[in-house]
Amino acid sequence: MRTPHPLVKLIDTAGKGHYLYDGKTNRIIKISSNMYRFLTLAGNRLEEELTVELQQEHKNEDIVEGLNVLERLDNDFGIFAESGLRRRTLGPIGVEDAQAVLEKGSSQLILEVTEACNFRCRYCVFSGGYGTQRRTHGNRHMPWNVAQAAIDFYYAQSRVLRNTSIGWYGGEPLIRFDLIRKCVDYARSLDWVYPEGLHFSLTTNGSLLTDEIIEFLVASNVGVLISLDGPQNEHDRNRVTVDGKGTFSRVFGRAQCLVQRMTGEDNRKARFLTIYAPDTDLLAVNDFFVRQQIAPERTSPISPGHDGFSSWVGSRADMGAGELYEKYCRTVGGLESHNISFMKSMFEEDFIRIYKREISTVLEETGGTGACFPGSHRVYVSVDGIFHMCERTPNTLPIGSVWKGFDVPRIVELVNTFRRVMDSRDCRNCWAVRFCPICYVHLATNDGQLIPPASAICNAHRNNLAERLATYCRILELNPHAFDYMEDIHLVGYAERS
Repeated sequence: MRTPHPLVKLIDTAGKGHYLYDGKTNRIIKISSNMYRFLTLAGNRLEEELTVELQQEHKNEDIVEGLNVLERLDNDFGIFAESGLRRRTLGPIGVEDAQAVLEKGSSQLILEVTEACNFRCRYCVFSGGYGTQRRTHGNRHMPWNVAQAAIDFYYAQSRVLRNTSIGWYGGEPLIRFDLIRKCVDYARSLDWVYPEGLHFSLTTNGSLLTDEIIEFLVASNVGVLISLDGPQNEHDRNRVTVDGKGTFSRVFGRAQCLVQRMTGEDNRKARFLTIYAPDTDLLAVNDFFVRQQIAPERTSPISPGHDGFSSWVGSRADMGAGELYEKYCRTVGGLESHNISFMKSMFEEDFIRIYKREISTVLEETGGTGACFPGSHRVYVSVDGIFHMCERTPNTLPIGSVWKGFDVPRIVELVNTFRRVMDSRDCRNCWAVRFCPICYVHLATNDGQLIPPASAICNAHRNNLAERLATYCRILELNPHAFDYMEDIHLVGYAERS
């Protein structure tokens, strides 16, 4: 028996515990230190070669028992098969298959109501630092007839869903508050099967939250996601106006007014989004949010690929991320007590994904992907009425328009190309395949083609996952119930197989 185990990752929790993660079944199996040593030596050796080397350290009966354990694991779960997944992705689809998926409706419609913005955040995806795939800030606005046609399309597609959502994006969407107000009134006038399930949301820099706008957002039950990057010196480092001035003083006071108006259950409608660049002092950002008693909805690094920040990649340890990560782990594990509300917004999602992973009882033949089916989860409509998969995908991958609906043949082409690209030998033999975050945005070229992901992206993902798996196991050693609270958390948008 050979034990190359291409989909197996060995986990060592700093010498305290040893585990085996199996990418075929998504299981984490605790193993002895001897078994860990056994598997570390195994590699691609024949059983006879391995036995000879192990006899220098172990008794023959221990070696035989170890080989028997491996054989049982292999027979029960196929863990030590000599090849990876038979297929990484599902097979190709046809037009009828795509139509059947799209006819189920989309959970979210997002309208890009303007390309204009009164800020010039240095890391913004529209800053011009991401090449030609991304548009830059402009002066185009969405006309009412485009917004109306988009809502009509979404209503026809999704009116029977229990939960529907219409959101606004930019630029700075509150520049077009007049259009947003009109959209809300129009959408509510339609005959939704579940009108109580119709939700509204917008992402804003917060600077234009006048008293009038705040009153409307509160009265209309609009969820608001406000960009706030921490205390003034950190926020103003990258979030600046057109003339380069800091924006904290314009944002924070207005955001506080909105939060104060949204009380009780409605208070969850006002949330914060924090972005950090490699020059951000994350310890200072954490202290600020703890003092202000604010827990950001999400804290994320800048999107990769920005020319102006590429030289700083890999400097996370210099920003305090390592210290915060250790505090988070020791607090969740019960060894220390810290306010981890901000740290959870940075680190928790990774552990939720591990905790909520689907564990197979039989050998899986496909690994799925982290990409959603184009048009099935959300529809992003640009100012000119063109459909895109979401706000993250570049403008080179349109999937229809408000005038003609979904371009089903194009969607079929994209899905089949994506599945073909992601079904490579490397992908089928990648131990991290079940947690793969690669989607269309990582594969798109300037001419609208899809190509294999860069090896640097895959390596970074595997390294991060290996660290998170080891930490997950280490925390459970400290506190077996540390992650029980995650049982009722729903991780939206993850593991929608394409």
